[in-house]
Amino acid sequence: MRIRRVRAASDLNIARSRRNRVLALTAVLLIAAVAAVGVNTSPSTSAAGCETGSEPTLTIPPAPCELGFVSRTGTHLSLNGSPYQFTGFNIYNANNRGSCWYALNNGTALAESLDGIAAGGVVRAWFFQPLATTNGLRDWTAFDKTLQLAAERGIKVIPVLANQWADCDGPDGGAGAKKLDTWFADGYRTAVHPGGTVDYRSWVEEIVSKYANDPTVLAWQLMNEAEIIHRDSNGVESCPDGATAVLRSFAADVSGLIKATDPNHLVSLGTLGSGQCGAQGADYSSVHDVATIDLCEYHDYGSPASTMPGDQYNGLAKRIEQCNLLDKPVFIGEAGINPTDIGGSLQDRANAFASKKDAQFTAGVVGMLAWAWDSDWSTLNDYDISPRDPLLPTFGDAAAPASVFTLRVTKSGSGNGSVTRRSDGPGCAKDC
Repeated sequence: MRIRRVRAASDLNIARSRRNRVLALTAVLLIAAVAAVGVNTSPSTSAAGCETGSEPTLTIPPAPCELGFVSRTGTHLSLNGSPYQFTGFNIYNANNRGSCWYALNNGTALAESLDGIAAGGVVRAWFFQPLATTNGLRDWTAFDKTLQLAAERGIKVIPVLANQWADCDGPDGGAGAKKLDTWFADGYRTAVHPGGTVDYRSWVEEIVSKYANDPTVLAWQLMNEAEIIHRDSNGVESCPDGATAVLRSFAADVSGLIKATDPNHLVSLGTLGSGQCGAQGADYSSVHDVATIDLCEYHDYGSPASTMPGDQYNGLAKRIEQCNLLDKPVFIGEAGINPTDIGGSLQDRANAFASKKDAQFTAGVVGMLAWAWDSDWSTLNDYDISPRDPLLPTFGDAAAPASVFTLRVTKSGSGNGSVTRRSDGPGCAKDC
């Protein structure tokens, strides 16, 4: 998804002040719970290592030990020998400490966000080279933090390794360059990435080598929304001849590199799936008919009331049919619903998501990730989803109190106008 948002500092301060009050109340309740349940001095378990030693621990059930490697057999996924399906969220700025929306990776904001997602959930995030480059040097600090925090909570991560679009894929997480046909043909292996230190192909080998043995990673995704675009000397863009062959060659080369470097993890090409150049109609099958591509992907936007969006040529039902013939699973990498398009309330959106999830999983989809997480705000006229959104019970909830959450309503065209609201329950907002 190509979305850039600007957040006012005053809005953040208001939301975080309220969130701190909620956290303080939660701490009081937790202390009371400790007194009530006592402690257990037997060895405890954790999602990351499944054993933490013999120090006293609360007798609260631990998060499930979910961090084996996900594998696939035909159109199905498995984890630790059991069938595996997933839901979760796009937290695309999880690694951001610079200019990719707000700096979620700083301080405790990311940990608090992941606390809002149930153990066993999945996060899809940008793991672009510029986000691991500081002052011209490789810096893994943000990535290490994201993966560690996820592992501690039993959450898996789909790292996306570059962006089709300029957003967040340039210096300091700012704007980079849109990927054109020349980049997919050869530039990905020869041109130093804007804001990075090496070309894209070298970057893939570098990051995959570093995290090859980390089971927190569910699958590597080569690109966000890959498609082949030609731009002429006048700046006019078009779909060029041979686009499918170019995209398929890119997919085969880079996914083959990953599998040679890291045999533990699944690989996804990364496509919108709804008819983009290089993957239109039957071409979608061609670019996924690569032995080292494990997963098909589809992005669900623009049809909030339709459980199976798209037409007979490029819709989700067609993609499921095509990938069944390839004997590969399909997941929804992004699903976005604007509440104003489906009834106007957050509960209306949550209901629509529940209907989509039920229908799409029944049809054979193995996972669905909602777009997009916002640590402070749910919005009525955008896609943002916060920790107190009524969608959480559908996509994994860590028992955040539903009676205390904030809504942000962005004024049309302004980008940063807001109305702060308090709710007595999901979908029941009151001005404050």
